[in-house]
Amino acid sequence: MSALRAPLPVFPVAACLLFAAPPAWAHGPPPGIGGFMFGLQTPFILIEQVLATLALGLLLGAQPHGVLKFAGLAYLCALLLALGTLEFIRYPVRLIIPVLSAGALIGLWIAIARPVPRGLAVMIAASLGIMIGLAYVPPPNHWLQIIPMTAGAYGCLVLLLTAAGGVAALLHAPRKSLWPAVGLRVLGSWLAAVALFMLALWARG
Repeated sequence: MSALRAPLPVFPVAACLLFAAPPAWAHGPPPGIGGFMFGLQTPFILIEQVLATLALGLLLGAQPHGVLKFAGLAYLCALLLALGTLEFIRYPVRLIIPVLSAGALIGLWIAIARPVPRGLAVMIAASLGIMIGLAYVPPPNHWLQIIPMTAGAYGCLVLLLTAAGGVAALLHAPRKSLWPAVGLRVLGSWLAAVALFMLALWARG
């Protein structure tokens, strides 16, 4: 019993040190990482952006090439426009609920495996690009530092969209086995479930 009781005083000391620590800024660049490289990791701080972008990529990758081309271009242009607008207003818009709701709906659409009309796909992609771009939170630095950070965030989201679209295209390709297509629907269901769970947590405060 003495061996078990010995470490116990460590826990109150650790708790006091924890509560005495100053508050950390979640979006500040870690030492030695800044500019473009910090921008590359910024979307992972705002997990709803990653979730919605992955869902959109999976949805578009399973569509015909024409839908993928126009909707993907709409997302990229809308995202770039919103990020550029944010450079002037310097104030992110709180769009967690709309972004998560869009991610949940897109995930459900993937799960039911229904084709998306080109016009609707373009509208969904552009709307999501605008919401994600306006919700981006750059650190309050000089604009010469904000621009490479924003470029890094844009590059990260483009890579996520492209990777998810490529995975969906591989899984949706005609095959003798139905399991790849089932796997795509499972991925959509999982993304929808995560988005709905996050919405429930947000609603509870």
